[in-house]
Amino acid sequence: DLKTLLGFITVLGFKQTQHLCYRGDDAKCVGLLLRGAAEVVMDERSILNIAPGDFLGEMAVFQGGKRGADVVSVDNRTLVATFPINSAQNVGFVDKHPDLW
Repeated sequence: DLKTLLGFITVLGFKQTQHLCYRGDDAKCVGLLLRGAAEVVMDERSILNIAPGDFLGEMAVFQGGKRGADVVSVDNRTLVATFPINSAQNVGFVDKHPDLW
């Protein structure tokens, strides 16, 4: 099952000031910050710092809505692992393994 899960994950790199996601975007994936740092920004103000090991984007995904804030990299070496929650490919996997969420 771990091998199957790894097949859904994409690792993305971001440089300082790049957006990981934008407020209002459809929530299609959950991210896990692997390296670097990011911040949640609303109305041009930082409201939360994200460190390695923290999830991002999960609230909008599990509430079935749109992104509520921007997430911006504050490091030149930020890496995020993304898992597409609403993908038709992985719906069965998510249903079979609710303990992962």
